Amino acid sequence: MLTFRIRNTRLHLSIWFFAILYLFLIMDRQQFYPLFFGSIFLHEAAHLIIMIWWKKKILSISLLPFGIRVSAEETVIQSYGQEISITLAGPLANFICAAVCLWCLSFHQSLPLAVSAAVNLVLGAFNLLPIGVLDGGRLLTQFLQMRGCQKTEKITSTVSLLFLLPLLSFSIWLFLFHGHNPSLLITGIYLTSTAIFKATKN
Repeated sequence: MLTFRIRNTRLHLSIWFFAILYLFLIMDRQQFYPLFFGSIFLHEAAHLIIMIWWKKKILSISLLPFGIRVSAEETVIQSYGQEISITLAGPLANFICAAVCLWCLSFHQSLPLAVSAAVNLVLGAFNLLPIGVLDGGRLLTQFLQMRGCQKTEKITSTVSLLFLLPLLSFSIWLFLFHGHNPSLLITGIYLTSTAIFKATKN
């Protein structure tokens, strides 16, 4: 992990980020991965903007194998409404971008626009799945904490695995029997291994 400091914010660069990026680029026969990573950047930038809007101090920005993680200082006075707005900002930005692309397609047919609309729709919906490290998992955690649940971590770990196992099985089936791009399989393996590690740690 390479670490730099920009004023009071640490920037972490994972070597695996560049390895996965290189792997995706050499497998990208249609050259659409710039649109994919652009959608991820938009997603994370939206989280960052809302954090700044709520005057949260950004402690670190980490470039990880499957996205960007922004860590902010936990303030003494904070509301679940603020946390939820930060969590929803990413998927909402993807849905808005998809809507703009679809609106533009009504005037001008363009393959990059169509792909961008599809990628942002899928990325926004995928991140709302109730899987621990995704926005949907954070929303589930925040909802359970609002309800004063004492078994939040156990419930979120169980729900994550219930969604991940079918997703991983589907991605393996697509790759083995239909020869689809293995990006979904790689993502599924990463998310599943992360969820299992977190469950055993708890």
